[in-house]
Amino acid sequence: VYLRNASAIIRFCRFNKNYSGNTGTIYGYGGGVCALYSSPVVNNNDFYSNSSTGVGGAASFDYADPLFNNNRMMYNFSGLGGALGVLRSSPTHTLSNNLAAENACLFFGGGICCIRSFPVFSNLTISDNSSAYGGGFYCNDSASPKMYNSIIYNNHGFGSSVYIWDVYSAPSFYYCNIEGDTAGFEGSGGHEGY
Repeated sequence: VYLRNASAIIRFCRFNKNYSGNTGTIYGYGGGVCALYSSPVVNNNDFYSNSSTGVGGAASFDYADPLFNNNRMMYNFSGLGGALGVLRSSPTHTLSNNLAAENACLFFGGGICCIRSFPVFSNLTISDNSSAYGGGFYCNDSASPKMYNSIIYNNHGFGSSVYIWDVYSAPSFYYCNIEGDTAGFEGSGGHEGY
């Protein structure tokens, strides 16, 4: 599903083995759902084995304000954000009760990536994902997401739980269970910068 300037409602759907991308220099975003300049409601869906060549194997939100709750994202693959990518967005709704498990990506953020974004996550589980860098969660380009009551555990890659690319990115974690705590954070923003 591709949305542009749309307010679609997507509920109780199963996205399975979809693909977004090509072999050229134009990257595909959101293997299951890609929302650009949109405010969709995406609730109670299953995203299994989808892929994209750019950002977000299951879903991608770019300049978007999604209501994204109660979704399961498993076995998806992308270049960045194996399950979910949030780009250049400041959602007004909390992205809550979502599962990102057993996803993978080629470069950064096996589970979820945030690029120049400011989402709020709650009751999120990021588990058993893999990536070269940031097996679970990845932030870049002044991203400052907030995460509450969430679990980031048993992910694989350099900075297995969290990878913060730059010192301008400042994710915040409240009442979360993160494997390795902040000592396991990697990237320029993951040490003294954090």
